[in-house]
Amino acid sequence: MFYRVLEKTWSSTLCRTQKSQLSNLGRLDDFYLTFPISLLWAKQGVVNGRRSLGKFFNTLSTLSLLTPESMKKLAHPGLADLSLSVIYDSPDAVRSAEWTNNTVSVQLELRNELLLFGTWDVAVRLGGKLLRPLDAWTETVVYSENDCDYLEIDVPLERDYRLQRHFLLDTANRIVVLADCVLWDGDGKFKSKPLEYESSLLYSPALRAKEANGATELTFFSGKSAKTAPLFRVLPLDLPEWKNAVTDDSEIRTEESNLVLRKRTEGRAFFVPLFFDLNAKRLKKPYTWRHLTVGENLASVTDDHAVGFRVQFGKEQFMLYRSMTPLANRTVLGHNLIDDFCYGRFDVKTGVDPLVAVQQEIE
Repeated sequence: MFYRVLEKTWSSTLCRTQKSQLSNLGRLDDFYLTFPISLLWAKQGVVNGRRSLGKFFNTLSTLSLLTPESMKKLAHPGLADLSLSVIYDSPDAVRSAEWTNNTVSVQLELRNELLLFGTWDVAVRLGGKLLRPLDAWTETVVYSENDCDYLEIDVPLERDYRLQRHFLLDTANRIVVLADCVLWDGDGKFKSKPLEYESSLLYSPALRAKEANGATELTFFSGKSAKTAPLFRVLPLDLPEWKNAVTDDSEIRTEESNLVLRKRTEGRAFFVPLFFDLNAKRLKKPYTWRHLTVGENLASVTDDHAVGFRVQFGKEQFMLYRSMTPLANRTVLGHNLIDDFCYGRFDVKTGVDPLVAVQQEIE
């Protein structure tokens, strides 16, 4: 179990390189000096302001921290054909007055073919007004265990809101989850206003996206030929599986090599995950996903308190859960948990087997 750290002033003590002057964004490895660093996870102690449980272990991740961007590359040597890299603005850039925005760039690579590459833009609006970031990204969770790598970054927004971005790479199961969570941290009574979200994630122009008939998921192919086998599929878990069940302006679509996700809600918080299935054999199997009921004190909770999702490919099933409130004891899929974030496998006989579980740090 790992704990989320909410301090806004944490800064890394690891190595840094000088700022790279980039005019055009190309392949990340071409521009950024990357080198292996063994990260340490501490349990019953604190490392770099991050608290967790258990012994020390060395991870198999590769990490580079740069100014003004930070880069995190998630990969396992045993499955080197699948990797996820993330670049985001660091606090040092803010202190040096070189920071101008909160750009996050993502590179997803499968068998030496770039699937996602470029900026993952996001805009959050309250009552039609853009909520601007007030600081740089802070790295709040780094996790590598059970063949899973997980990164979480956090930035405060105007009007007491906060944006958290989640990056999960499950190499054993060939799954990637990219998700945003918007939270309200204000004191006093919450006044409901329309909360709008839009994100845009650049994918390789060499890919071809295909919408399913009547369904909300997208399937991606290599090249323009209709005879090529699919490379991966994207499931927008927050949306219903079928388009005719969508009751608001929420949608997922492609626009000029961008994967665009839109959501509109009236709540104080929301969680929008994109679930990438990168297993070529599994793409041929029947699949589905469902929005789960989350229980607390014998009653279901609203979506701005906690959400859960079940994803099924043939006989394989997975569960994803996110809480958006202070610590609470809840149940989802018959699994009791106090986690802030949980991802794992699900079996009807044995229940949920958590692969990544994050809890809020207890003061």
